Amino acid sequence: MTIKHPEATESVVAARRGELKPGDRVTVTFGRRDASGIVLYKTITGSYNVSVTVEGADEPITTVHTRDEIRAA
Repeated sequence: MTIKHPEATESVVAARRGELKPGDRVTVTFGRRDASGIVLYKTITGSYNVSVTVEGADEPITTVHTRDEIRAA
């Protein structure tokens, strides 16, 4: 008897690798403090552009972080 497993979708494979996708809420270090942000996209080099909300700034700031610098919010 053979057990069939559903094929892994791209999102399942990405989740297994710990990859982030656009729209994920994350926490990153900005200066000396932690800031909340939203992943915008993954760059060709494998780092992530994150829109960070910083207290005192009029608009969100776009920052670049490697995967190990980003924590789930």
